[in-house]
Amino acid sequence: MDNAVLAAYGWTDLNLAHDFYEVDYLPENDRIRFTISPAARREVLKRLLKLNHEIHEQEVKAGLWDKKGRKGKKKITGVKEKAVSYKPGSEETENIQPGLWGADTPGEEKKKENPHEVRRQLKKS
Repeated sequence: MDNAVLAAYGWTDLNLAHDFYEVDYLPENDRIRFTISPAARREVLKRLLKLNHEIHEQEVKAGLWDKKGRKGKKKITGVKEKAVSYKPGSEETENIQPGLWGADTPGEEKKKENPHEVRRQLKKS
């Protein structure tokens, strides 16, 4: 798995040197793990940090961060979003087969909802 991740990042030059190592970030009585070497760990973290800085710089250039260093929401213009309610009785569901959502009045037998049927009915309307 580690080698597949390295390949995905294009870091095929890095030797992870898997073996049993004592890792200092675990409790003293349980520090031995089969893992990558400490040198490889430092190199992976160094490369990830560099990559993080590069991506942040690209996001700043694209205007995705405000002047105070907070990640902002980039507004998409020309697109109107419509809130859709799929509750029984809503405008979007008025053409759905009666009883699909269950009993509308007390005492009526409630049918099981079938999400696939609901989706199919919604596509029809």
